Amino acid sequence: MKNRKIIIGFIIAFFCLLLIETFIYLTYSNTQKDEVKIAFIVTGDNLDEWESMKAGAETAALDKDVSVDFVNVPVDLGSEGEQEAVLRAFNDGADYAVVATSDYPAMISFINERQLFNKVFLARNGALNATINGVVADDEAIGTDFSRYISFNYNCKNILIVSSHEDVNVDILKESLIENLASKGIKAEYRLMSSDPSVIKKSLYNIEILGNYDGIITLDYYTMEGAASGKLRINRDIKVFSVDNSQEAVYYLDSQGINALAFKDDYSMGFLAVLQITDKKEYGNMASNAPLYYIADRENMYSDELEKVLFPFVK
Repeated sequence: MKNRKIIIGFIIAFFCLLLIETFIYLTYSNTQKDEVKIAFIVTGDNLDEWESMKAGAETAALDKDVSVDFVNVPVDLGSEGEQEAVLRAFNDGADYAVVATSDYPAMISFINERQLFNKVFLARNGALNATINGVVADDEAIGTDFSRYISFNYNCKNILIVSSHEDVNVDILKESLIENLASKGIKAEYRLMSSDPSVIKKSLYNIEILGNYDGIITLDYYTMEGAASGKLRINRDIKVFSVDNSQEAVYYLDSQGINALAFKDDYSMGFLAVLQITDKKEYGNMASNAPLYYIADRENMYSDELEKVLFPFVK
């Protein structure tokens, strides 16, 4: 009799333990979320240019059950390389792709043709009023604010605007700059430079030496580097203004190769791109207060507001 009670007690205890384990397993399964995988497809021969955006994306992913992977597409592969990278990312298990495209019209066509409206987002490169979701700085506003800054702080009357390539961002920027500078009595003309960095440096150095312009506005990395390095070498005073978000541009600003810098906030764009996918409410609250660009000069570059943007990896 005693042994029978022990056996029954053991069976009851076993089933109680089984029920408890089943309850814990089901509760854990219901609360456990599947990890969201986001692939960032960026153009460039290495990922150094995208370190700030990567840091922002990874920070946003920390408490969101999200994994972030950055894939760089070499420049010479162009839009086709970007599109192949997007499809490969999905084949490898990505749930979403965020693309910093080098060819905005081609990427929009690709998204439309493949019906990827809810799967592919844009970052940094693209038009602000696009029908495709994304986190893009307002290039028209940059042109307006930069023109206002230049006219208020410098006595430039004849400005050359240059870039080494043309895309949607360059087009919007140059049109906004030319229009807004003209409204302030400043003549501005645009010139497309060579795509060869060494040729750009030589050409801009010669332009700066000749003195036909009292200011140059550069719209990308290679023209920024050429104009800034030339300014540091010549004897005459010429103002250099750049739209660029590289650490080299920050260096030239600090060393006076650049007078002022319109700097796109890659860190915030990476952070917000993740939130746009994972947390629409938080994204909406933060995006409404994020300008995504700043105008920096020697006077304000070390301010509390700008230091964390211009020097994101300095502890």
